[in-house]
Amino acid sequence: MNNPNRQWIITDGKIPDIVINFIRNQKGKYKLILEKYKITRTLRQNSYYWAYLTIISKDLGDDPNSLHEYFKRKHLPPRFISALGKEIKIPASTTRLDKMEFIDYIAAIELECGVPSPNPEELYL
Repeated sequence: MNNPNRQWIITDGKIPDIVINFIRNQKGKYKLILEKYKITRTLRQNSYYWAYLTIISKDLGDDPNSLHEYFKRKHLPPRFISALGKEIKIPASTTRLDKMEFIDYIAAIELECGVPSPNPEELYL
């Protein structure tokens, strides 16, 4: 059986014919969800982030993992999830940041700790 779940990127309200035809040919009930498209941070940005945390660690003496936990709690809004009928607050994740949010996050870290962020080209990532 083919998986009927599909994703397309729609730009400026232009819906390709293939999308319209796909929707029209579905049998049964479906839920259509439209969400804003975000380009999430890249693996290269993640490598850069951990290299930067290592630099901060060497300069200030804190563990990179501790820095990561501190910075994401300090500079990212928490998420709320429901479990067992209760809502709880959990720390945000850097994996959910888009590219621009990630750049802003790095800038906030740099401003707070005073350790300049490195030039990405010099890290050979």
